[in-house]
Amino acid sequence: MTLILLSLGLILLAAVVAIVPISDPRSRTTLSVAILFAASCLGLLPCLGVLIGQPAETFNASWAMPFGSLALRLDALAAFFLVPIFGLGVLTALYGIRYLHHATEEKNSGLLGVVSTLFLEAWFSSCWRPTACFSWWHGS
Repeated sequence: MTLILLSLGLILLAAVVAIVPISDPRSRTTLSVAILFAASCLGLLPCLGVLIGQPAETFNASWAMPFGSLALRLDALAAFFLVPIFGLGVLTALYGIRYLHHATEEKNSGLLGVVSTLFLEAWFSSCWRPTACFSWWHGS
């Protein structure tokens, strides 16, 4: 579960790097895409492990919300949905290297990187929402 959470943080970092004002936009783009590629690869590892038979991974944290703690679980069903997301993240990063280098001359290339990265983050987070919101119902 640590790799999944690290991947989530790296995806957010890639979005931040995409808008950081660096004098060379090509290096900013390359760094953002490299971080997204690394995050997607890291996220694939535990998902594929669970799909080939490793035990489900869990994460529990207390928080100020009523009805219990935050409980995340990476089981086979969650991994089934996360593998295409992380796989598309890898493919998007590979495609984005060439595509965004052509777009660096435009003013909004950083914004394009942020929007695409945050879209991946939102898609990723949608797989966790039922577990996070309803874990208290099952007594977790």
